[in-house]
Amino acid sequence: MLTRIDYCIKVFFMALFIGVCGLSDAKAVDLTRLTNSVMNGWRADFQEEMGKLIGSSSCSSSVNVRNLTNSVMNKWRADYQREMGALVDCLGCSRVDLSNLTNSVMNGWRADFQRQMTILVDCKK
Repeated sequence: MLTRIDYCIKVFFMALFIGVCGLSDAKAVDLTRLTNSVMNGWRADFQEEMGKLIGSSSCSSSVNVRNLTNSVMNKWRADYQREMGALVDCLGCSRVDLSNLTNSVMNGWRADFQRQMTILVDCKK
């Protein structure tokens, strides 16, 4: 039977092991920050958050973060749809409505963007 101290030590070392071995989701995407970056045109925040998502999903060879960022900041619909389509395909996430996601970015629809990106982030897990 574990004493309380033994249990605490065990939990501490399990947490340390997970952190050191990279098993924690340390690069978790901040959906609020990502949403705000799209709605407010904050280039650096968008690039950082999408970089986390793309980098942690093994899709970096499929999606160009720079092109994706430029498409969002400049409202380039076709480029956005191409880059996000590549990410959706790479993740195998058929639940994402790419048309709704694209429209949400181009038209500033916060709730729709957040809903679709939540689905996309959940597919990555």
